[in-house]
Amino acid sequence: MHTRKPVKADTSDVPMDALLAFRIAVLAQLLNRGIEVALMHQLGLSVRQWRVLLYLATYGDAPLQVIADHTHLNKSQASRAVSELAARKLVRPASNPNDLRQVIVMLTPEGAAVQADGQMLSQARQQKLMSRLSSDEFQCLDKILNVLTDEARHFHAQAHEDERASK
Repeated sequence: MHTRKPVKADTSDVPMDALLAFRIAVLAQLLNRGIEVALMHQLGLSVRQWRVLLYLATYGDAPLQVIADHTHLNKSQASRAVSELAARKLVRPASNPNDLRQVIVMLTPEGAAVQADGQMLSQARQQKLMSRLSSDEFQCLDKILNVLTDEARHFHAQAHEDERASK
């Protein structure tokens, strides 16, 4: 059985550029900026709008809060993206008949067509990124991302608990 030994390092003098969270954040920003330029140029979409379309195409109609939670946007960002998409008739928000306070967002046929075009951009980017990794490297990266994502969720939950406890 393989047991993982955590890396123990003196982090007291780690330069900013060597901090793991900083490096991951920079990578995420670079990837987002690259796709945002392509999405804006080719489809007139922001990354936020793209996330909403992708969510709806993948999971179907959903409440705004569910979309916000799943796409890691705050509710106001998701609401703004939905409003912008609705103005272009790419989505249709409607009140939930079971809870009139809740907005359900639906993908329109026009939105599905734009999402399909965007999907081609995403697939091309995915293919380019994957071409830089061997199969073993990708499996290792996938495992590492899962571990770090799980740890980040724990950090997030703990921070909220600490904040509630301090009130």
